[in-house]
Amino acid sequence: MQTYRMDHILNDRTHICLCDPVRRASVNLGEWTKLLSDDFALHPDFIAIAGSEDKRDYRNPQGAWYVYWKKDKKVYAVQRDEWDRPEVATAGARLGLNLWPSYTSFVAWWTSEHLQSRH
Repeated sequence: MQTYRMDHILNDRTHICLCDPVRRASVNLGEWTKLLSDDFALHPDFIAIAGSEDKRDYRNPQGAWYVYWKKDKKVYAVQRDEWDRPEVATAGARLGLNLWPSYTSFVAWWTSEHLQSRH
């Protein structure tokens, strides 16, 4: 993570917008999580990592969002209408589809999605 450079990841080229864990120009994980928790009932055991929609208006987030679940330290794609109930939101999750075993594996997958979208 020492060479992690959020400013080198071009969020505008993919449908997944990755949040910045080290606070550069992008909103950081804490700010995004607080906003989604306070305003949109994201469960406090989830940390918001990325949104999966290309939306210009985040005043009403919809669809799948990527979250880190503090309980099991895995990343899940959870639907907005279930993200207030972690057990429901993560039930039936499948590896590589809507479940990643770690934040690092999620970022690797996200990077591959980003690179594919550049072609």
